[in-house]
Amino acid sequence: MSRKFIATIVAAAITVTGISAVPARADEDVIKFILGAAAIYALTQAIEDRNEPRVSTTSPYRPRTVEPRPLPRRARRLAPIPARCLKHHETQNGMVRMIGKRCVNRHYHQAHRLPETCRVSRHTYNGVRHGYKPRCLRRNGFEVARH
Repeated sequence: MSRKFIATIVAAAITVTGISAVPARADEDVIKFILGAAAIYALTQAIEDRNEPRVSTTSPYRPRTVEPRPLPRRARRLAPIPARCLKHHETQNGMVRMIGKRCVNRHYHQAHRLPETCRVSRHTYNGVRHGYKPRCLRRNGFEVARH
């Protein structure tokens, strides 16, 4: 049930019990009745005003929109890194995956945007290899093509 309806029923019940409890005297009782009814009306209006959402009269209510956060500047609208640049190298500690630096410089026209923090050098059985960590590049918004 709505609060407005309940408040009206309570106000009517209090008014009726006040009238029927004491026989009516003309002057004092009418004034008391009117003041009591006004007080009850004021209370019900205060309850209704408290429960209704506040709306500005000058402009209609518009919910706030949430804008998605943009991608980092270096990762916006970049082509994927060619899959042929993803290399596997044998080291003393096992196989290492890296994206070859020379291949990226030759075949990826946005190689200058790759983050320096992802650069690595590994000692392999064929010498030192320079490149980038694939997982680090993915975390920074770059992707490697799948074919």
